Amino acid sequence: MAIISALDIIKRFNGNPALDGVSLDIDSSEVVVIIGPSGSGKSTLLRCINALEPIDSGKITVDDIVIDSHRQRAHEARLKVGMVFQQFELFVHLNVMQNLVLAPKIVSRIGGAEAEKTARLYLDKVGLAHKTESYPSELSGGEKQRAAIARALCMNPRIMLFDEPTSALDPEMIGEVLEVMRQLAKEGMTMMIVTHEIGFAREVSDRIIFMDKGKIVEQGPTDELLDSAKHPRTAKFLSKVLK
Repeated sequence: MAIISALDIIKRFNGNPALDGVSLDIDSSEVVVIIGPSGSGKSTLLRCINALEPIDSGKITVDDIVIDSHRQRAHEARLKVGMVFQQFELFVHLNVMQNLVLAPKIVSRIGGAEAEKTARLYLDKVGLAHKTESYPSELSGGEKQRAAIARALCMNPRIMLFDEPTSALDPEMIGEVLEVMRQLAKEGMTMMIVTHEIGFAREVSDRIIFMDKGKIVEQGPTDELLDSAKHPRTAKFLSKVLK
């Protein structure tokens, strides 16, 4: 059964459609990678699913909660979804531990001791158990992104959204972030990932969605789509990124 469902989503910016009739279902524990050229609507789709951007029309359901203009429902849905951005979005004036416990304490009203226990669990999971007192300025790019993943996990989400999580990293740091994501996939986390790392997509995803100009052009099982895309636009895009 679908844990995420989007039906005929329209999202416009200044009258221009960023999403133009997008419909999709994501099953629980499925890992879906979204690829496509810049400006195709990939990031906007994630932001709409996480209720960070209101949609103009259509319907999005996350874990049986319909996201609409009602603030309470959007808040309830967002609690079930962890999101990791390109630029880490860590609070620079807080150390790693403070970054991780802030939302559980304020949003979920979890006690400080319990929030810290959970934070230490996830910092260990992403290989940052020794960085609790470090500030973002003292971390490498890969460490910042792993801390951001741990922060999202501290809210115990059912779904993780990744918006090009390695695009701001030096090549040598990409692997350490992808390894954390591989582990999440193995553990059955439902994941939607916008990425240009096609080799990683082939390794971990169940399905790939190709978007262009705000539409889903083609989707299918990972190997099938990457090796024998049916739509000419998909094939043209892949011919450039698979070189």
